[in-house]
Amino acid sequence: MASMTSFAMFPGYLQRDGLLRCLMTALYAVVLAVALQPDARAQETGSGLKIAIIDTQKVLSSSTAMTQINRSIEDKRDALQNRFREKEQQLIRASRNLVQEKSVLDPSVFAQRKGDIDREAASVRKQAKELKAELNIIYANSVDLVRKEMNRIILERIKAQMFDLVVEKRATVFFRSDLEITDQIIEELNRVLPRVLEAPEQVQ
Repeated sequence: MASMTSFAMFPGYLQRDGLLRCLMTALYAVVLAVALQPDARAQETGSGLKIAIIDTQKVLSSSTAMTQINRSIEDKRDALQNRFREKEQQLIRASRNLVQEKSVLDPSVFAQRKGDIDREAASVRKQAKELKAELNIIYANSVDLVRKEMNRIILERIKAQMFDLVVEKRATVFFRSDLEITDQIIEELNRVLPRVLEAPEQVQ
């Protein structure tokens, strides 16, 4: 009786506030317990949606095909630069020699030789530009091939595991680690597409 009397001594608004806090605490505890149930489906949220998280950047960077593409394109780009650098040096030497001979050459001969050097230099620059552009196209097409294969694998995984939603990892803040399927996609991509075709010989 004493405890009941002491409780009644508090003003009404304090009693209501205390009861509200107790109810909110109890409700939060129930929600948290449900969310942490160990027998919940690993990739299903409380809303019933089956969600997967994927890091497409990691998939591409871990792709053996992408590694091969990058290495192949880089090697061919270096080869092109070395080849045209040597041609450029040859033209520079030819131009310097022509200047040294200017005093003993007929002006028309000098002009003709200079024109030949200038035209060859322009041709070399044009060829270098065209081959670099072709190399860029080959790279873009190769990357697109890997991306398409990655997307196909993801779509197959969605159908097989009946995902309702697949979210890019960069768009998330926090998520359960068992929701991520990145490593599985990497493994499948490397299995079905370990490499792509080499660039044509004309750009080597």
